[in-house]
Amino acid sequence: MPPNSLGHEFKNRQIAQNISSLSVVLAIALIGHIFIQISYSEASDNTYRNAQYGFNISFPEGWALFEKDGVKPVVGAKNKSGDRITVTIDPLSAEYKGRYKDITKIPGYSEYNRNVITRVLRGYILDGGVSRLNNNTAIWIKFALVRKSGDKKTYAVVYQIQTLKNDLIYTITAKLAGKARTAAVKRFYKLWPVLEKAIFSFTLTLSPG
Repeated sequence: MPPNSLGHEFKNRQIAQNISSLSVVLAIALIGHIFIQISYSEASDNTYRNAQYGFNISFPEGWALFEKDGVKPVVGAKNKSGDRITVTIDPLSAEYKGRYKDITKIPGYSEYNRNVITRVLRGYILDGGVSRLNNNTAIWIKFALVRKSGDKKTYAVVYQIQTLKNDLIYTITAKLAGKARTAAVKRFYKLWPVLEKAIFSFTLTLSPG
């Protein structure tokens, strides 16, 4: 079964809280910008660069960056309202490695994603299709989620786009929540120009593979 990163709740971790564990070297540049070095990654203002996984992305201005290393590396940014954009990296499973350069060619991948959303996350799909991300074929999907805690419900609209490079699946997810379904949808479309600019700033720096 193809790997998938849909639906995972990303636990926020502020870069400033990880100074000791991630050996962050913090310096103030002469031009007054904050520059952060974290082993194989760096962030200048809200532009994040990762040399290990070969990508750059510019998050919205004023959003707080966070990073989580591990089996499934995650980097992202959030605003004060809790809206967030994340990038996750998943390796292809062994049976698919070296066989595909186009994510749309992986057998059953799009159908698998849709099943995760509708059956596992119990969300409903709003739209989806094929696009381009940094000149690579990408698949995108927009869906809505409803979460209930006691008598309270929260709604979220999620946009997710994925592309494949060198046996790695890069997933960019934008998630906006609201107390009511209509409010969540309105906020999504209101912020979409900002989200779109950040998502499509994503650049792969890996050599062709």
